Amino acid sequence: PTVHRRAVTWRAGAIYRDLGLPPGAREAVGAGINDRGDVVGHLTDASTGRIEAFVHRDGQFTRLQSLPGPYA
Repeated sequence: PTVHRRAVTWRAGAIYRDLGLPPGAREAVGAGINDRGDVVGHLTDASTGRIEAFVHRDGQFTRLQSLPGPYA
């Protein structure tokens, strides 16, 4: 089966909030959260397969500009 990873936040050992997927992404993985609840992580673009960083703030995903290099 195909598994699509999604970023979530946890509270008391259970999923508290599913952040969903950014538009055009096939998966999203959370990596950190600050005191305001902003989540950072990376996503995989569904059409290009590129991995991009994101921030999820106030219910919205923002893709962060890729840096040049071999992994861009």
